[in-house]
Amino acid sequence: MIAIKPVTDYGQINNGDTLVLEKQNGVKFVATAREVLNPNTNNEEILLTKRSNDYFIMGLFLEGRSWVKNACVLIDVKVVTLTNNFNELKNVGEINRRS
Repeated sequence: MIAIKPVTDYGQINNGDTLVLEKQNGVKFVATAREVLNPNTNNEEILLTKRSNDYFIMGLFLEGRSWVKNACVLIDVKVVTLTNNFNELKNVGEINRRS
């Protein structure tokens, strides 16, 4: 059975988790949390793609100031490599990139 767990606090996303994310413009997509940096802090970062450095910061998300409007963790679901293709999202808005 697939379970969906809304993200409402720090520490709920782990490395390798499958996420359903909704951007501020309403676009929804599935991605994998490749790495969680600074876990359980207001600087917690969820890295989605290492090559292009796509990520969101949990503190900004929880305050409603992130490019991510809503986030859920899918329990017992894994995505294939094709899912994290952010090139397809370029026409629907910018994604934050770390410098």
